[in-house]
Amino acid sequence: MSSLVPALERGKACVECRRRKQKCDGLKPSCNVCVRAHRNCRYEKPVTRPVSVVLQERLDELESKLRSLMQAPSTQAAQPTAAASLNALADTANMPPEMRGRWWEPAVLAPAVHDYLLEIFLRHHTRVHFYFHTPTFISRMSSSDPQARPHPGLLNSIYLLACYFATFDHPTPHLLTQHESHFLDRAQKALTHSLSLSDRLMDFLRGSNLVTAYFFMRGRFLEGYHVHCGTARFALSCGLHLITAHDLTPSSEAPVTSSIVLLPPAATRIELGDRLLTFWQIYWWDKVSAIIMGFIAALPIDADQTDGVQSIFPAAIEDYETDDSSELKVETVWDVINPGDIASGKEAAGRPDSPFTLELKAITLLDRANRLAQRHFARPSEAVMSSLRELHVATDHFAATLPPVTPESTASSSSDSADAPSTPPAEHQLAILISRSLTLGAILEMNNTTVKTDPQAYNARLTSASYIAALVFYFGDSNYQKAGLVTGASVTSNVKV
Repeated sequence: MSSLVPALERGKACVECRRRKQKCDGLKPSCNVCVRAHRNCRYEKPVTRPVSVVLQERLDELESKLRSLMQAPSTQAAQPTAAASLNALADTANMPPEMRGRWWEPAVLAPAVHDYLLEIFLRHHTRVHFYFHTPTFISRMSSSDPQARPHPGLLNSIYLLACYFATFDHPTPHLLTQHESHFLDRAQKALTHSLSLSDRLMDFLRGSNLVTAYFFMRGRFLEGYHVHCGTARFALSCGLHLITAHDLTPSSEAPVTSSIVLLPPAATRIELGDRLLTFWQIYWWDKVSAIIMGFIAALPIDADQTDGVQSIFPAAIEDYETDDSSELKVETVWDVINPGDIASGKEAAGRPDSPFTLELKAITLLDRANRLAQRHFARPSEAVMSSLRELHVATDHFAATLPPVTPESTASSSSDSADAPSTPPAEHQLAILISRSLTLGAILEMNNTTVKTDPQAYNARLTSASYIAALVFYFGDSNYQKAGLVTGASVTSNVKV
């Protein structure tokens, strides 16, 4: 009779049957197997929260206990030993002498401490898609005018991310990660103060964007989404979604649909480039929050909406150091998803896309594929299917323009040959990996809508899944850890196939 018991989904069996490896029928409150065996039948309570959130809370609890132990007063005899131990750890990590003692407490950190944390941040800032003109930032630090220096809200946000980034390559990461909550508190208070005085509002946007990234990377999604929504809507009020040129022509920054002027026009091309990159960093996290967490987008979805995104995709920040913008592409979200331009053969002239722009285009396609698929499953219609077909054309076109990906081992061996084609640098290779993964995820999502009725869609879905699996295999876990949260969405979709 036991062979006739239908198979249960994984995890649905009662605790006793699972422990004894018996076939359970899943009946509640007691399964028949336990009833016949006169056992106390019980089931595990379902997990109502994501595992990542539970693990993060446990990690926060353990880090809090560690901080308490390290900061708790000890006996007089033990104090010199504890101080010597911490100093020895600091020496091992090549931390400057100024980072002995309670280095994090001054309102303005010592220059050596600032430089140490900034160096860590600059090694990893692309992990959170934070791009800015570093020479201008460093020059501002030494300005004699306090109002020209970076706002404390931005500085403390950078220190916060530096402490978080210590988990990746710092020899003793806990020496910095234990101070995350301290710098988070300081950053949030300083950013609020920036708003209250309308003080250095671009620094407010950049700092808020870093706080958003920190919350998301730590799995604190609701807090991150809360900060992001305010940052995104504030960016719209500043007109960052209306930058339509790479130079300082009068039309480069279109008028905002508000009578309040929060930002004066950009004074230099570098400042214009920083504004473009800041907006698209906000756009990136808007798409991440929609794709990964399922939140409602804070930025308008379509360009023809009121306050829709009309800004052009950014170039690399170095491209704004000269006065010549003639070789930079002028493309918008509409140019990526509009199949009419593709059919006409219209292509934007200019230099190849920056690594960040490649990823922005790919995440735009994935986000649109997700939204159209949701509409299809909620209320199927010919209009939605037509939009999906058009998006498929646009996605295939973008995928065809992406450079090939080259694993690091292959790249290093091929570069030894004089006749071998030049290999993009590591940052560009990672961007290509991310862009291909997101593009394949978009194709996978679109094929999911018709997989039950169209055999070709089923085969195409398997092909996309196999490509994603190949990318994971060739590049390994370490590269995919650098690829960030959203790339995991494509890998997760692949596993479901």
